[in-house]
Amino acid sequence: MRLSWAIGWLILMIGIPSGCGFHHNPTRISSLHALPYPPVIRHVMRSIVGHTRVPPLAPIWVPPGRGDLTASTEPGGVLPTSYHVNLFRTTTAVPVNAPSLEKTTVPEIASFGGDRWPSTSQAIRAVHAWNLDEGIVPPATQKVRRLILGSRHDHATLYPGLNTVQWRTGRWLWEVNGQDPGPTNVTVAWADRLARFAQEWRLPTSNGAGLVIVNLNHISPHPATQSLVIWTQGPMLYNVQTTLGPAAALHMASAMRPVPR
Repeated sequence: MRLSWAIGWLILMIGIPSGCGFHHNPTRISSLHALPYPPVIRHVMRSIVGHTRVPPLAPIWVPPGRGDLTASTEPGGVLPTSYHVNLFRTTTAVPVNAPSLEKTTVPEIASFGGDRWPSTSQAIRAVHAWNLDEGIVPPATQKVRRLILGSRHDHATLYPGLNTVQWRTGRWLWEVNGQDPGPTNVTVAWADRLARFAQEWRLPTSNGAGLVIVNLNHISPHPATQSLVIWTQGPMLYNVQTTLGPAAALHMASAMRPVPR
């Protein structure tokens, strides 16, 4: 959906009561490998494999919820250099890639996809471009405050003027963006919870760059909280997006597996 965010289910609330948006009893790393692809994922990937030069990845876990799960590759969603899948939950059963999904008012619950760039360096630059588009790249003149997050003591930076917290773990940049203007303590609290929660997940391996963005600030035209995970593997760039909260985004990204071609 890049990011074609509809109203969606607002699991992340701007208040920070204990655990809001994180209470879905996630499956731990040890049991992820035993899970099969959900039938809808297997079905939609049949329309992708063989039609793109991007080695396809797909999740063996998708966010649960009420209604029937369905998926669409959307018009232009499968090209030699890219593929893109939108996931929906509908009140009645809707076939995968049904034409009605192109015009549906049902909000997307999540999406995933991949792009092939001419080189690894261009894929890495594309991650930076995504951050310019969907996140925040603070100018060097911004005032900063240093923070320690999570039980692993991640060193983070708060940009009070932007209400943004950022930190790095390995090749990954983590970013939580609050309302602007808005209380920075809410943003910092969410960043701390995310840093702690992230210790339970093994995010995809990246030999270039990885980026996690959580937008709490409801920037138009995206009325719901957004969570984005994007990473490179050589010249490939993969992404997972959802309006169901950062826990769902991390879980889904950690569940991405190669699809046999």
